[in-house]
Amino acid sequence: MKIGIGKRLLILLFLFVFLFGSLHPAPVLAADAIRAWSGTPVAEANKPGIMDKIVGFLTPDEPQRQPAQEDEKKGFWEEMGEYLGIGDDENENGTAQATDILPRKEKAPKGEKMAKPKRVKELKKKRTARAKFYKLEDGRVQAEIAGSPIHYKDQKGNWHKIDTRIQSADQPGFSYGNEKNTFQSFFGKKSDKLVRFKRNKRQLTLGVKGKGKSLSPEVKEDTVTYPDVFGEADLVYQVTSDALKEKIVLEKAPKDAAYTFTVKMGGVKAKKRKDGSIAFYRKSGEGDPVFIIPKPFMIGR
Repeated sequence: MKIGIGKRLLILLFLFVFLFGSLHPAPVLAADAIRAWSGTPVAEANKPGIMDKIVGFLTPDEPQRQPAQEDEKKGFWEEMGEYLGIGDDENENGTAQATDILPRKEKAPKGEKMAKPKRVKELKKKRTARAKFYKLEDGRVQAEIAGSPIHYKDQKGNWHKIDTRIQSADQPGFSYGNEKNTFQSFFGKKSDKLVRFKRNKRQLTLGVKGKGKSLSPEVKEDTVTYPDVFGEADLVYQVTSDALKEKIVLEKAPKDAAYTFTVKMGGVKAKKRKDGSIAFYRKSGEGDPVFIIPKPFMIGR
């Protein structure tokens, strides 16, 4: 442990005051000193005393040789420094320990860039509603996962790719439809039978309230438009992989608009929910909703 010059002078001043500042030693200290002096063996007489250590301090250029067995013992200045509460600003052991514990800045090794995997074939038996799996040329398997359904399951339990395009349909009362999806949707040419939404053996049929009139639907890709169903308002249906979206498009702001639909249920019963949506459950009431009509909302252009 290294002691600075300022600290040494402070300790030396303390020693002079301690050794020579009092005229009479305390009786207890005097008795201990006499007892220690009278019992000191001759072999220890050659050991350096307190004054020798002070003289050694005044001549720091001469190294002090210490016996090998005394290397681990604390020296005079260490003992005095600990007694006075004065120590090094840095603890050698502590510094070494901190260096070992603190993280070091090291450059991460550069990884090898893998070649772009080449797909050999799709593993169709591994398909799920939202995932495809491919076998790669190196033997690995690559998964492709989507945020919405990309496959639908037929009545035999086989997965097929979803196709939301609307085509001609062979369904009584409906001219167009889409069946390559997680549900089936059909579109008619009568206002009282506009849309049929079907899933397995359960279905909903929607129409406009009032006497049925003939319509001329316009079909484009995944969208069917019924122009001027409500006077100056068009009715638009769009097929997605997990929903049939309905929009009422207004040519201009109406004074007091009210649009009323009819719903015919097949194998389900309706229940209005707190959030404003309407859920359709199995007639037994068990399980999750089969269909949900969300609460309507309006956006402006």
